[in-house]
Amino acid sequence: MAEEALTVVVELAVLAAVFTVVERLFRGVEAPDWFRRPDLKTDLGYFVLTSVTSRGFEAAVVLAAVAPVALLGGASLAELDRRLADGGAGLAPDAGREAAEIRDYVTCSFLGGG
Repeated sequence: MAEEALTVVVELAVLAAVFTVVERLFRGVEAPDWFRRPDLKTDLGYFVLTSVTSRGFEAAVVLAAVAPVALLGGASLAELDRRLADGGAGLAPDAGREAAEIRDYVTCSFLGGG
């Protein structure tokens, strides 16, 4: 986990350096550099907040979508918990594989992980 976080930090630092140079060379509008803009604190706060809360929010949204359907289908809470822990196995055809694909897509696309 720490190695992945370090990789993400290094990747973001490299991208920041590249885009800082590109922005300086090819300005569309005369404006201060990105690190001198007044809204930088808001942008950094949003970045940190979404990075910290998105995994828990993702789990809550999936649970809110799957739990009512499973409970209406006759599953008990214990059975639902066991199946969700197994990656959604038995909830629907290929649900475990699809849940893993969605999780991987979200992790890679939005969270920069593995």
